[in-house]
Amino acid sequence: MNNDTRNLIEAMLTNDSNTVNLLIKKSENNEITDKVREDFIALSLEEQQEIYNRLESILKMCYLASSKEIDDLSKEELFSLKESLIYYLGRFSIPNIDLLKKIYAIEKNINLLFNITCSSLITFDEEIELDFISRIEPGNDYDLLIRSWTLAFYTNIKNPYEYIDNGIDDWSNAKNARLKRLAINDENNPKFIKTKAFRLMDLVVINLFLENRGYNTITKEDYKIIDDTKINFKEYSKNKVKKLTYFKEKIMSNNPY
Repeated sequence: MNNDTRNLIEAMLTNDSNTVNLLIKKSENNEITDKVREDFIALSLEEQQEIYNRLESILKMCYLASSKEIDDLSKEELFSLKESLIYYLGRFSIPNIDLLKKIYAIEKNINLLFNITCSSLITFDEEIELDFISRIEPGNDYDLLIRSWTLAFYTNIKNPYEYIDNGIDDWSNAKNARLKRLAINDENNPKFIKTKAFRLMDLVVINLFLENRGYNTITKEDYKIIDDTKINFKEYSKNKVKKLTYFKEKIMSNNPY
């Protein structure tokens, strides 16, 4: 187990206090979360379930109950704790969608709303996803948040929420990660379920960057991947397919090649 994540995994296996203390000190980025997920998957199923139950219990304390451990946290510490809990619950297993809906209805911070939305995707329950996407318009706060967070996450900036996209920084890591998922259309691919879950959000994110930076900032080959992206699966509602069609056609209609 990697030294950077050993203490966190061990804390998640032992008690709430240690888990809280470590989660409020960790900001999520691609490098860290990949290591934590690798270590989590290496555990037994019983240990994985124990961790999941602990994280869900602490999240409930953050929103729906009261405990001294949570009440004593600063505003910044509570934000960091919520962020980590929501993120890992959505990446370790299929999260409790009813719980996510409850906290989505309560939460006012758009950073955490985005986090909740991303964690809800793997459930294929579209209520949170479609509501959040309906709030996004090029140039508004939701657009800026998504671009900033995405760039920070994939360039491993220590605190993704301190970075503000300036409209010119390199977005190739974020672009390539999403195009890599969009290129997966084979249902036998082991990553296909996650790919299918994130398909609409991936197209939304790519479109926001193209709106901001210009439609010539991706290549002819990138457009080919988008054009070949399948957008109609049995898990999708008609409304979701309509949204997917809209964003795919919008991107392709601006293809400069």
